Amino acid sequence: MRFLQALLMSMLLIGPTAVFAFEENPTPHFLPLDLTTEEYHQLWQHHLASLGTKALDDLEPATREGINGGEKLSLWLKKINQTRSPERQIRLTSPGTRSGIPIDSPSIYGPKQISESLAKMKSTLPAELTQVVYGTTDITATFPGTEEEFIKHARQVDRLYQTATRWATSIKPWLSWYRSAQARDVRGYYYLNKIADVDSKLQNFAQLPLEEQNALKRNLVGICRNARHTQSECEQSFVGSRSNNQVLGFKNRYWANAINAWNTFFKISNPRQDVDWTAVNAQRLSIEFRDPSNNRIRDFLKDNIEDEFKFGDWRLEMSFTNGGSGTAYLEFQPNVTPHVTGGNVIVMDANAPIEEYEVAWTIRHEYGHILRLPDCYVEFYDDTIESVVNYQLDTTDLMCSRAGNMNERIYLELKHAYFR
Repeated sequence: MRFLQALLMSMLLIGPTAVFAFEENPTPHFLPLDLTTEEYHQLWQHHLASLGTKALDDLEPATREGINGGEKLSLWLKKINQTRSPERQIRLTSPGTRSGIPIDSPSIYGPKQISESLAKMKSTLPAELTQVVYGTTDITATFPGTEEEFIKHARQVDRLYQTATRWATSIKPWLSWYRSAQARDVRGYYYLNKIADVDSKLQNFAQLPLEEQNALKRNLVGICRNARHTQSECEQSFVGSRSNNQVLGFKNRYWANAINAWNTFFKISNPRQDVDWTAVNAQRLSIEFRDPSNNRIRDFLKDNIEDEFKFGDWRLEMSFTNGGSGTAYLEFQPNVTPHVTGGNVIVMDANAPIEEYEVAWTIRHEYGHILRLPDCYVEFYDDTIESVVNYQLDTTDLMCSRAGNMNERIYLELKHAYFR
């Protein structure tokens, strides 16, 4: 989440000047795809603080209703949980409910999907619930039906809230930028690279079944988009190549760009200079971290990071020191979404208990950025379907998804960047 702070600061700018400045100097602000409800709540509150009532006036009716319903559900859950013991708290998420967004099953959303989802929920959810969440019935400390049923239905409302909030706060204000971000869509490379005899197929493109031709064309146009050409330019170029029986040449023309686009999600491009990993102790990577001067925080860091960053007999070892200006350190600020700034500072929310599962996962992911590992997820606006598309390149990877962990890919990339 290294770019989230910049995004939130951008949201506090009001008017066309802020948007113009962003489009002229598009600082990356890739918002993680699997934020929590509380993190989306913070985004919405920042948005309201910056725009006031205009934040609601500019929204599509279904988007506005989806957000209002989610905010009311959150208040309802708080009121219910005030009457319950800690072990009986109603929670909509847990480690077991975490799931990623695979590259071959992307999330597709926008005003159309939000409107359709809202209409479907209103027609299928219990009336007692919709009258509270989307109606005028006051919240109470009770809920309709069984606890299991209530949680199931509440999760649907919450998912719509997250989608609507993401669209309203993070996509719609910078829609032109997200249109250009389609150049980061690497599905074309992903699918073509999986075909063992792809060059042979492309050489004999005209003899392939129409369905296979269409799939190949879609992916070939995709790798052309990685070179920052427009959809129409890529489609016209493909038509010319197909007419001249040069479909393989079309692929080869853009293949290097496609590989580079894929690698930017995984390769360390600016390695740290304070990492010690040599043949003297090949099973240990040692790195300094500024001592937080607090045993509880020190244990929180060491326990989580050293537990995560290990592979086989290899281990990462944190060494706490007073440190200098280039030493990584942890900073707590109230009401922020965790992120890394300047490549050295992990900023965490001072109001979030460090014992919570989400906080423990977050410090592990953010420390990956301290090691200069990039995020590996994609989000863009696709004009051809008038919707946002997002996905995670590897849902098992710590840097791609909250469902992911340390793996061999990360180990090998760290070794390539730091082992001497």
